[in-house]
Formats: sequence, C-alpha cells, structure tokens
Amino acid sequence: MKLNDNFYVNMDFIPSNWVKEDLILLIKNIRSEIERQFSHIIVVYHERRANTRGLEMVSKHRYLILILDLLKINTA
Repeated sequence: MKLNDNFYVNMDFIPSNWVKEDLILLIKNIRSEIERQFSHIIVVYHERRANTRGLEMVSKHRYLILILDLLKINTA
C-alpha cells in the first residue's frame, strides 16, 4: 500500500481494522522516537552505523555505547 510519494507498507503484517491515517501517525511517532534516542550517538560518538555483523555483535556494540553514556553521566 502506498502511504505517500516515498513510503510503501506491506499490508500483510498490518491489522485489517487499521486505517491509513492511524498507520501514518504510528510510523511518524516511532520514527521520531528512534531518531531522538540515537541522535546523541551520532553527535557525541560519531557513530553512524555499527561496524559489526550479526545480532550478537550489534548488541555488544550498543551496550558499549550505553556504558559510555553511564560513565559520562557519572563523571559529570
């Protein structure tokens, strides 16, 4: 299903009782939350993407950044 000019959604995984406006609102809310959560990683640690492969290594990489955040908070 085409939501706007640049965005398509596979409706096989969307509940049938959802309307297009609810779906757009949900996607916008999720996207802004994710961008807000990870924006400091790009600004502070200059990390645009994880240079690792596999879910386990990505988890370790994410936890390393969380540990760095805790250390920064404790030293402030």
